[in-house]
Amino acid sequence: MSDVTTDDILNGAHALTTAAEVLEIFGTLPESLGVWVEPVGGVLNVIGMVVNTIQALETEERGAGYRGTAYGLVYGALGMGTPSATCSGSLKGADQDKLDQDAFDKGASQAANSMGDTVSRNRVLVRIAKDGGDPGITVNSLYQALCASSDDQALAQAYSSLPWPNPVCA
Repeated sequence: MSDVTTDDILNGAHALTTAAEVLEIFGTLPESLGVWVEPVGGVLNVIGMVVNTIQALETEERGAGYRGTAYGLVYGALGMGTPSATCSGSLKGADQDKLDQDAFDKGASQAANSMGDTVSRNRVLVRIAKDGGDPGITVNSLYQALCASSDDQALAQAYSSLPWPNPVCA
């Protein structure tokens, strides 16, 4: 039996290393941790500045930035580094592809780097545990929450199911 408490997870006194560790420590997801990551939009508080910057972008770039951010949070929390994907095929041409690529890369990098903070990383890992240990569910939940934060229903519908573990940009 572990001496780690839910408070240790919440305040960062204990750094989780995997989503499975939550269940190894507690057996089941404690209610206080489940509440900490619901709704999923609350997890996005750890990267508020990133989200605000992306929300100011044009729609197509915003979608790429949101996808980069969602993947970046999960990749960073799992210690997988910064995700990469190739943005190509925009109907607006190669210049738009570059703008999309820049938005994806910035979102992915800043989100992954934010996982250096123990509390933020714990929060994402607890969310993955709450999602049954499936990082793909978490990536999709985060992306949908990002779209909802700026009322981007069309973006949410256009990418209603993001693949895991290979990121998609556009």
